[in-house]
Amino acid sequence: MAQWDPKATSYSYPMSMNGGLYCDNSGKVQKPFPNKPYCVDGTGNVGCKNKASGNVAFCQTVLPGNEAMLIPTNIETWAQLAVPGPSYWAGTAAQ
Repeated sequence: MAQWDPKATSYSYPMSMNGGLYCDNSGKVQKPFPNKPYCVDGTGNVGCKNKASGNVAFCQTVLPGNEAMLIPTNIETWAQLAVPGPSYWAGTAAQ
């Protein structure tokens, strides 16, 4: 998803609950960044192969946000995930 709430500068409640699309005062769906697409292609993929005896959660960081490992993907045997490029976010959140 290439749309998010531009006022959400950290992954904290309640802003963390806001998705990118929203309804305006007239009830019409709007995009925060009208000149950007809904989704963008990744710069590549990463694969995850599960050799454990049960399911494994492969967690991704929250960007933009606090880089906490909060976006889980359930890996039964194999999963492929998109890797966003640096143009997807404004810059590093490293301290």
